[in-house]
Amino acid sequence: MVDAIHIISVALGAAFLLGLIKERRGVAYAITLLAFAAVSAIAGQWVWALGWNGAAPVDIFTAGVEPPFAIALRMSLAEAVLILLINLTGLLSLIYLRDTMFKQGRRAMAVLLIFAMALGGMVLTRDLFNLFVFIELIVISTGGLILLSHDQRALGAGFKYLIVAQLISLLLLIGVIFAYHATGTLNIDDLSGMSATIACLASVGPGLGKVGPSQNYAFVPGVGKGLLSFCMIAGRLEIFALLAAFTPECWRR
Repeated sequence: MVDAIHIISVALGAAFLLGLIKERRGVAYAITLLAFAAVSAIAGQWVWALGWNGAAPVDIFTAGVEPPFAIALRMSLAEAVLILLINLTGLLSLIYLRDTMFKQGRRAMAVLLIFAMALGGMVLTRDLFNLFVFIELIVISTGGLILLSHDQRALGAGFKYLIVAQLISLLLLIGVIFAYHATGTLNIDDLSGMSATIACLASVGPGLGKVGPSQNYAFVPGVGKGLLSFCMIAGRLEIFALLAAFTPECWRR
């Protein structure tokens, strides 16, 4: 099978290649189309291998070393299906928006490739800081697609979107720093317990790693489910009011 790292490398390489060629829009469109088709084929191959051939999920470490000195990725059936859907959507969008892409030029095609690559990286990554980086790439590429418009209203909306998104990204980065300070790791699988507690307190549902969007809480023992249920009830009742109810000073007054 083709190494799953090429899901990122093909899209990233094609985007850089678009930046090197001149304004030959037919060539740029063909490169973008081939890149989306290639990544879709790689993802489809992994879906077939993991879903029908019984292949085991694969952990991928870049640079030949283990985290935290490498980017940690994982390819399982859930990730393969999501990446296939992302790139098929990008491929079909590229075909449907052919005239628009020719009008906007290679810059729009490169931004679309980076957007799809960042979505794929967000699905594959097992590291919280890398998740932050891929989210940043999604924000920048989405803003780039908006700002490529010649409509003044779209330009204003794009700048507002980027400002708000950067503020949210700053809060996310602060959360990453606090998570590392509290746990000593940024591996998403190692943060499953903490993220499950936070997700239940906030009544979000999915957390990270083993309780991520493509997983569930079925593996949690009964006692753990009881504690998480208590956290969810506490979150719904406002946690500060609940803490006050269990504080002796509250009743002495």
